[in-house]
Amino acid sequence: MRYLPGLNPRRRRSPTPRPDFVVKKGAATVCLLDAKYRDLWERELPRDMLYQLAIYALSQPRPSTATILFPTASAEATPAVVEIRDPIGTGVLGFVELRPVVLAELVRALADLDAVRQSLASRLAFGLDELRYRGRPSEASSSTINETGVSRRSAQPARLLW
Repeated sequence: MRYLPGLNPRRRRSPTPRPDFVVKKGAATVCLLDAKYRDLWERELPRDMLYQLAIYALSQPRPSTATILFPTASAEATPAVVEIRDPIGTGVLGFVELRPVVLAELVRALADLDAVRQSLASRLAFGLDELRYRGRPSEASSSTINETGVSRRSAQPARLLW
């Protein structure tokens, strides 16, 4: 986002949306993830969180997905997907996925082998194959954590490590 040249009379700094995590494969962005601290399994998705993630999804080639990672104590929690539609048409513009991080599972994975941690990290970053919906980028599930760069609030690639 940026103010148009000549149309920023107060000379304000342009807004800079920054997702918490940008997952890349080479130079290409695979997915955008944002961590929240609210249990969205137990509580409603606030409008401001939805709008924030919708901006992230719409900032990528369409249709794209932006994902909210949220903590929950509920072992029954499953992902939910909000479809972003054209308000005057019928086209799909993108998706916002609410992906639970089951805290007990996270604690077990952190105490376990590297393979278990990598498996959880991959599922949190890319979701499950059963969650495929029309228009979701297919390259995300074929990527692996080891060949994917992940940055926290940065454009610089880094590896996702636990």
